[in-house]
Amino acid sequence: MGNLKVYLPNAMPENLFTRNELNSMGLVPIKPKEPDALVDFRQQKRVYKLYNIEKTRQPKMHNKTFSLVVRNNTIEDILEKRRLRKNAFM
Repeated sequence: MGNLKVYLPNAMPENLFTRNELNSMGLVPIKPKEPDALVDFRQQKRVYKLYNIEKTRQPKMHNKTFSLVVRNNTIEDILEKRRLRKNAFM
């Protein structure tokens, strides 16, 4: 993680997503150890890795696994949540 660009939560580009956001869409990053950028939540004192949506894939489905996590969000759903969160801080 050399020279990665660091964004604030209200200035994240629309093509970069955290692993949690990707997971809610049913996607995983191709190279999880090589993020494209970082997002710095200063109030929470947390920094999260951001991944480009174009560098993701569908995970392999295993018949024996069961998850209660709903993975039916779309990119638009995630972006709308970001807009709502951004408006809440203003």
